[in-house]
Amino acid sequence: MGASCSPSQTEVFLPVKRNFAALLIGASILTAGPFAKADLSVAAIVEKHSLSVTEAAAALLIADALDLDVTAVIRTGAQAGQSLVTLGPAFVIARDTKMGVLDVWRKGKGRGWGVIAQELGWHPGTFNKMRVQGDLDRVIWVNLATSRFKHPPSVWEKLEKDGFKRPDIITAFVLSGGDKKKLDTIVGEFKKSKKWKIDAPKGKGSGKPGKGGGPGKGG
Repeated sequence: MGASCSPSQTEVFLPVKRNFAALLIGASILTAGPFAKADLSVAAIVEKHSLSVTEAAAALLIADALDLDVTAVIRTGAQAGQSLVTLGPAFVIARDTKMGVLDVWRKGKGRGWGVIAQELGWHPGTFNKMRVQGDLDRVIWVNLATSRFKHPPSVWEKLEKDGFKRPDIITAFVLSGGDKKKLDTIVGEFKKSKKWKIDAPKGKGSGKPGKGGGPGKGG
């Protein structure tokens, strides 16, 4: 990925400030306050870090939902050499197990998130609750997105049935900012153009499709 950082920089380590079980039930810690703190936006992240729209959206959701610095999130993805859509569950597991994100990623590589989460001592109640909901990495993303925004899980499921891949569903949720009408408009535009249209950062001119705005890979 195209993050503007050196792989030698220190990875982000996630101190446990909140119980992850609270995140799963959509606690107010994820719904309070405006999305995209300060002047952060998908467009600004695309421009600053030369990321695709889908990757920028994933970075912003991880950072906002877990109260992290978005540059640190992007840097960690670059160090792992992985898309943040792929790496996202590692941030959540790392937060709950007091490990570094890259440590979680290395331990779980090729083994599945369920195996590594259990090995690292994820709270049994939380772990079992998520496992019964299906594929663990999918469940983590659905919980992050639906807890942060007002869209229920059924909206995510409908987009899946319509053929949207995970990176694009994440992007639709983030760009809509929790506004259902805006979500419908954004999704409709994407179906026609196969590109995510984002507004240029403030003071940078008119809106334009972001780099790599086509359908994302991953399921």
